[in-house]
Amino acid sequence: MEQPIVTGWSYPLSMIALGAVLAYASLSLLGEYRRVFFNDPRAVMSVEVWLQVLFHPAATPGYLGVLVLFVGLWFLIAGLALLLLLSGLFIEELVHRLWFPRIVSN
Repeated sequence: MEQPIVTGWSYPLSMIALGAVLAYASLSLLGEYRRVFFNDPRAVMSVEVWLQVLFHPAATPGYLGVLVLFVGLWFLIAGLALLLLLSGLFIEELVHRLWFPRIVSN
């Protein structure tokens, strides 16, 4: 029988990977945004104002960076929690399969 490509363990690991990538990307964006802001604050503020005027419901780069950071951290934490839950269930099943037949047979 062929093993499935996606197992239960791939979901939390992919959530952790996606969260790490999103958090890294947003921290890179925020770091670049900070560097540009300290080099020329007026230029950054005028870009922010123009973005608010032209695309009013759209978010500015700093806001998007913080939002993506929170989403990435949420994916990271949820993936870790799911991984711990699956690890606990795996250990419980392993202990049950290893020790329960011995208890019943004795």
